[in-house]
Amino acid sequence: MAQKVATPLIQVDPDVFTRFIQENDGAVREILLRELEDILIQGCMDVYGNNQTRIAEALGVNRGTLRTRMKELGYIGL
Repeated sequence: MAQKVATPLIQVDPDVFTRFIQENDGAVREILLRELEDILIQGCMDVYGNNQTRIAEALGVNRGTLRTRMKELGYIGL
């Protein structure tokens, strides 16, 4: 089981978050997961460059899944 980090990695203003939830009712989870995927991929690219195999390993996904997400997020051409 993965460890919980001692210091929060993402800080969100409670008022902004509440407004986000109100404005995106029904799509909150999907929007946040896409945003988080983008942050995770970008962070791994900062560390591992364009080494998709290493990025996929770091994220715990297979390379094909990573490539699909990278295409959807615009990191690589469709």
